[in-house]
Amino acid sequence: MRNGLGITFQVLRWAGLVLGALIVLVFLVIMIGEGSHPPLMTLSVESLLTWCLLVWCVGVFAAVMWPATGALLGLFGVGAFYAFNLFWSGRFPNGPVFPLMWIPPFASTIFWVYGKRPGGVKKTEAP
Repeated sequence: MRNGLGITFQVLRWAGLVLGALIVLVFLVIMIGEGSHPPLMTLSVESLLTWCLLVWCVGVFAAVMWPATGALLGLFGVGAFYAFNLFWSGRFPNGPVFPLMWIPPFASTIFWVYGKRPGGVKKTEAP
């Protein structure tokens, strides 16, 4: 029972990481496709939202080696993005991608919590 559950959590973690990598790829394609550099060094709402997305992106890639750190960065990045967007526009971001951004950090959180339990997920070799 425990081995089957451990494999399930491993699959959940990697599915979340693959989904996160695909969203990061879409984010990069959009940033490159717009033909302009992202507004990172200006003082604007777009700059703040872009920094939140970049923190989320770093969290997705950090979750490969450090699930807890990646989950915290990912949850902070997407949570701050939602909070700032709600504060400035009065509504949550719409579209199909933004709700999916919660899946990778939550998957890493579940994997990390399960791995902390006695007899939890065994460490695997890096891919």
